[in-house]
Amino acid sequence: MNQIKKYSLCLLWFSIFCIGCNSDNTLPINKKTDAEKLPSQEGYDSELYITKAGVKQAVLHYGHMRKYDDERVVYFDEGIELDFYGKNGKHTSYVSAEKGKFYENTEDVVGKGNVIVVSDTGMTLYTEELRWVNELNKIFSDTLVMITTQDGDTLYGKGFESDPDLTKRVIYEPWGVSSERVEIDRIKEEFMEATEDTVDSAKVNDTDISEKQ
Repeated sequence: MNQIKKYSLCLLWFSIFCIGCNSDNTLPINKKTDAEKLPSQEGYDSELYITKAGVKQAVLHYGHMRKYDDERVVYFDEGIELDFYGKNGKHTSYVSAEKGKFYENTEDVVGKGNVIVVSDTGMTLYTEELRWVNELNKIFSDTLVMITTQDGDTLYGKGFESDPDLTKRVIYEPWGVSSERVEIDRIKEEFMEATEDTVDSAKVNDTDISEKQ
């Protein structure tokens, strides 16, 4: 009988010890958190058509896409290719990037990583990040850009905006080599002089107004 009591007591202490170990070292699994990390939709090797008033603006090709229920953003992590089209339906330019995003509310597209834009006119843009704003039908970059033309010009800048076919473009903080020998420093000086003249003229006008008062 004493042996039975002794055995029961040891068993009780062993059980308490095991429960204590489990409570200290075993973490509860948060199934809800794990489920939220999984995308609600996935797709492979497909296309996304972007239209405006029934007219095709762009076609987005992707390798892999992910979408989550709590976001209005589609993520692409296996490369994207974006073809642009003009109002007449004619192809105008092509964009490629390593990854990207599509914003469903605005239908804007962002490309990141080795972004290359090639226009059908022979102009090429290189940068690391680019955004197409659908409403304006313009592409923007806030990072370093390099542009090459069919004439052999190579221009650099920090910041850029243009229409998708790269015809009406603005390069911020530009420098580079042009076949037309564009003297960037001279253009900057003329711009600064014109700005100073405008400021001086404004000061004169303010003085005239003050004297009249």
